[in-house]
Amino acid sequence: MKNKNWKIAEQAHFLDKLSSLLQQGYSVSEALYFISIHLQPLHRKDVVHMISSLKQGSTLLQAFQELGFHRDVLSYLYFAEQHGDMEFALSESSSLLARRVQHKEKISRVLRYPILLLFVMGAILYVVELVVAPQFHEMYETMNITPSIFSTMLTVMFKVLKYSVFIIAAGALAGLVYYFLYLRKIKGTRRMDILLKVPFVKRTYNHLFTYYFSLQLSSLLKGGLSIYEALTVFKDQNLLPSYGDEAAYFIAGLSRGESFEMLLKGRKYYLAEIAEVVAHGQANGRLHRELYTYSQMLIDSFETKVVKLTSVIQPAAYIFIGATVLMVYLSMMMPMYQMMNHI
Repeated sequence: MKNKNWKIAEQAHFLDKLSSLLQQGYSVSEALYFISIHLQPLHRKDVVHMISSLKQGSTLLQAFQELGFHRDVLSYLYFAEQHGDMEFALSESSSLLARRVQHKEKISRVLRYPILLLFVMGAILYVVELVVAPQFHEMYETMNITPSIFSTMLTVMFKVLKYSVFIIAAGALAGLVYYFLYLRKIKGTRRMDILLKVPFVKRTYNHLFTYYFSLQLSSLLKGGLSIYEALTVFKDQNLLPSYGDEAAYFIAGLSRGESFEMLLKGRKYYLAEIAEVVAHGQANGRLHRELYTYSQMLIDSFETKVVKLTSVIQPAAYIFIGATVLMVYLSMMMPMYQMMNHI
């Protein structure tokens, strides 16, 4: 019964309501029924089916899988089934999806107007190159006038933009073909090894990978599992193959007598400071607390970077558009002044 009825924002809202009711003492079935009363017909039908599945023995994870919920939600629920804190998992997954929606909307809002201006400017430049520029070149030749520097720069810019559009389009097409024919079929750390070679991807990927690992490991340790047992939970799941591969590596290292801290230091998929966090947490006996605090610092840091990025993109786009318009204006006006000087 996997479907696309649930948008990310709707999933976040639903999970938040479910978590809130569970914290108030409702059972899962009671909470789902209460929420379904206020849902639109399509969603109500899904939740009724979900309640029926739970009564027939399905787990909450399986029920959400049938509804086609986001993979991040499913992975949270998987780990929650191991450590028992379902309310926490629902709340955290809701918060994660809400942040995802918020970031997407923020970036979309920032880029919407500049992209529209770029399209309009592109259309204007196309008309200028196709109609106006040839007339000016003909005029220069007829009157034996040396083209102005702005006209020359505009001609060069037309060529650069043409090649840039072609290169970007070809690169995007090649990237899509590579992804669908090759990269999508690769799982686990092999895919990560490829992604980490992409410029500007490594730091962001390491940041998010470390965040999720720290958060889920913290939850499992808080639930009473040892590091070895928690890593075994990671290894046995199939929702996130990369974490499964990493857990298998750590388990093998621990079996050889190596420390968890030193094993982390040798891995390129994590931020370097996680090893120090683990060492400090093990020393004071509060590793679960240290990892959770660290994970929250990471997500806050990531959000700060997103805000900074969005605050730079829009002004940069406006400056580029303004400079281009000014160059077009000057390239059209300078010939007028040159002709006046020749009269």
